[in-house]
Amino acid sequence: MPQLVTFTPNPALDITYTVDALKIGSTHRVEDFVYRAGGKGINTASVLAQMGYPTLAVGFFSSPEYLADLEKRKLEWHGKFSFLPLPMPFPNRQSVAIVADGDATVFNEAGPNYGTMNPNDVTQHWEQAWLQALELDWATPNAFVSINGSFAQGSPKGMLGRLITGLHNLGCWVMVDTSGQFLLEAAQAGADCLKPNVAELREATGITELSAAARSLLSLGARSLLISAGKDGLAYVEHPAAPVHTASLQVEWAAPGMTLEGNPTGAGDAAVAGFLSGMSENLPTHEALGRAVSWSAAAVPAAVAGVVETDMVATIAAKMTFQTEEWSA
Repeated sequence: MPQLVTFTPNPALDITYTVDALKIGSTHRVEDFVYRAGGKGINTASVLAQMGYPTLAVGFFSSPEYLADLEKRKLEWHGKFSFLPLPMPFPNRQSVAIVADGDATVFNEAGPNYGTMNPNDVTQHWEQAWLQALELDWATPNAFVSINGSFAQGSPKGMLGRLITGLHNLGCWVMVDTSGQFLLEAAQAGADCLKPNVAELREATGITELSAAARSLLSLGARSLLISAGKDGLAYVEHPAAPVHTASLQVEWAAPGMTLEGNPTGAGDAAVAGFLSGMSENLPTHEALGRAVSWSAAAVPAAVAGVVETDMVATIAAKMTFQTEEWSA
């Protein structure tokens, strides 16, 4: 079986403080707190490991608390989960959630703390880290790789495109789950599959109509799209054989067929895990799409991102609905 790898360029240490009540301007004693390695690639790797697929999580992991949680996960998944921290000169950013009275107040740092460094020094340090990452000694030929999440402020331009090109030169199949300008960069680099949600697709392309926005990414060079539409499920569309601007696009939709309550934060990461595993097994895209939907929906009731409720996967799969449509030029 090909190697499965996730790459997380901008991981975050997720810190959760649970208190009886949140009072602005007051001091709180926190006795219930959790430190958890976060980031979309880590969530995807954790789901793959939970579902029995050996996976290597690669990324710029540097903070001691972050690495400690990865070690814990490595033990929990009994050899299915492994990780490789790439050299990085900065501590990982943090995401702090304060939970009180059933509600969460979240503070997400945009990027690592660069202290008093000026922008040029930051970019220079990041460039050195990226050049080491681009040596690709962590990826085996013909691996299936997902690149997940945001990029840190100060990251040198063009690194995502170079990463995709380097992986393709190794014969790897590359899936990218990101947003904004990086979604466009991944399309231009010919990523095998992009996984935007509807809002990210519209924001990146500046096009409101879903079919036209999808056609725009395919025109840039993306080979396929897996579009997340929340409760409406996932849509899969491939680059057509004919020129994109004139061809009709064949789209397949899959939806859970049931309503699930919970936290959808990790649902997209579970969808990537499902689709990536299906493609690595050379499943028909119809089956890989179905797996992506069932794993994604089963992640909603889970308490934290990076976990699926395994006993629900078969139930969701049995109730899943499929439909096809044509997006005309």
